[in-house]
Amino acid sequence: MGRFIFFILFFTTLFHLPTAEAYDRKAQEVTSLQYFSKLITEVLDFNDLAETVTDIAQKLSASKATWIIWKNGQKQYSLAAKNIGFVESDKLTKQILERIDFEKLTSTKLSILRTNS
Repeated sequence: MGRFIFFILFFTTLFHLPTAEAYDRKAQEVTSLQYFSKLITEVLDFNDLAETVTDIAQKLSASKATWIIWKNGQKQYSLAAKNIGFVESDKLTKQILERIDFEKLTSTKLSILRTNS
């Protein structure tokens, strides 16, 4: 009976251990954050910085497209679009802004966005 319980505990523990993929992803996140903080202090061109931020975000999130929503006063702009056209990013930005109140945002918000293309 003791061996059976040991086997069950061993089996359960084995499948709850993080995989190498999870470790690799965390290592990539830490490396990207270090790289990003270095860029902020060294890069003088805002557009280069915005492009790098979208590149890093796309790699870490494994998304198909990324862009930055930049708010300036009451206007919002789509910046540094990656793998998405300006028109599509602008449409999706409007959908996002209709659904999410960024002034009250305190946690991650997931939403399904659709384009007509």
